Amino acid sequence: MARRFAKSGMKVAIADVEAPALERAAAKAIDWLCDAFGFARHLVVPGENGSIAHAQLAFGNGMIMLGSAGDGHFAAYQKTPADVGGIGSYDP
Repeated sequence: MARRFAKSGMKVAIADVEAPALERAAAKAIDWLCDAFGFARHLVVPGENGSIAHAQLAFGNGMIMLGSAGDGHFAAYQKTPADVGGIGSYDP
């Protein structure tokens, strides 16, 4: 899907999927997303002790990014659903 800006005529692609996430079991989540839904591993950066520092999974013209939950840099900005009472924590 692409849209044009009226004034410039420039085409911009709209991603089908774009969502960051932290997972307690990121490696298992990556396997599950690829096996169950057909996501493709675009980039997977291993972290310490079997964790995932950062991963990018492609699907169509979109991508999701995820990594292992923990005390790293992004922990101050994102929480797992379990950390917020089991509810969705995505903020568009």
